[in-house]
Amino acid sequence: MRGEFRKGPEVGPEENIPEDEREEHKEWQEQAYGAMEHWSDMHERWRKEEGQEDIRKLKKYGLVFAACLLGMSGLMYYKNNKIEKANRQSEEKINNAPQDYAELAASKSNLTAVQREDLRKILVQLQGMLPKGRIFSMQQRAREIEKFKSGIPEKPEIRGFEQIGVEKEDLASVLDERFFPAGFINGNITQIKYEEKSFGEGLSFVGAEAGYDSEIGNVISFYRPSIAIFNDKISEKNSASSLWPIAIHELAHESNWDNKVSLSYAERAQFLFEAQNTFFNFRKYSTPLIDIASPEQSAELAARKKQKNDKKEILEHRLNEWWAELCTGYLQFPSVFQSQASSEEKQLIRRWLLKDEPKFNNIKAHNERQQAWKSAKEKIYKKLVLKGMDADAGLRKSTMPNIRKH
Repeated sequence: MRGEFRKGPEVGPEENIPEDEREEHKEWQEQAYGAMEHWSDMHERWRKEEGQEDIRKLKKYGLVFAACLLGMSGLMYYKNNKIEKANRQSEEKINNAPQDYAELAASKSNLTAVQREDLRKILVQLQGMLPKGRIFSMQQRAREIEKFKSGIPEKPEIRGFEQIGVEKEDLASVLDERFFPAGFINGNITQIKYEEKSFGEGLSFVGAEAGYDSEIGNVISFYRPSIAIFNDKISEKNSASSLWPIAIHELAHESNWDNKVSLSYAERAQFLFEAQNTFFNFRKYSTPLIDIASPEQSAELAARKKQKNDKKEILEHRLNEWWAELCTGYLQFPSVFQSQASSEEKQLIRRWLLKDEPKFNNIKAHNERQQAWKSAKEKIYKKLVLKGMDADAGLRKSTMPNIRKH
């Protein structure tokens, strides 16, 4: 059964929202909605294809597998004992994660015994709501960030865009901290890059992705479908005319409870706890990307992913998308955000997105950012003309669907 995706509230003309913001928001909503419909179609096709593939594999390898079982039973018994022991140890680590995390946070931030116990209780609650092993993995991520954060450059490295005729200086002039809250880019993003690939059918919406490298940190990648952002002559189905909704959404993923470099252990847990509470109890701001997978799709998704706790996986995915879209609304569609977001959602933005710059003026930054992109895009396009890369012959059209992974 295909899930239903909410298009989000319509922005009526009677509301005090500038026309250009209204139009850009409408375009972003339509792209997201189209992408989610395509995702649903792709998901159903994957499910059917994988089901057939499983049957073929069973027929092909069933007898061989049975023979191996009979001939190697002794070896398998030995290996199974080792596996069971490793599984028990892993299970203990997962079960003890709230206690271990609280103790680690206390040692790093000099928490009192009362604060440590309060944090442990929060983590126990989160452990029951999130997919199995989630608290343990958050702790591991925090440890990795602690190791490499001293090596993060003051400003992110921009690379690879010369392949599509875009000079990194022009992109750096707009992907600049002065247009965003402190810590949104500088000291948090290690690299912004372009890769000459389509990334994979059904996995990249408008060709952008937030990623994490355990060696260097947070990386934003742009892929082939993103070409149309920089070149008006290259038409892409569902492609945006503006860089910002795409870039801000991905940058926001890197400023969540898992990836934000400047957060302490205790702050990560508190942030996630407050985000969960706001999402489940006070959510009003809505776009199709938040409703990427409906509960009706849970059984099918489990069959495809072979996950037992798929419902929690889906809910966590929606939580991540909601935070990214909440930040996108606040920064890129400030009037829409003010009209649609709940007071609790606005408070979450003030507390965590603006943590390092409480007096950040999003209206002023939005207007300056829009003007800077307009100027930069004109400059980029003039250079593309001079390089002979302004037409379809210079840049091939991508035929891949524009579905976002994150």
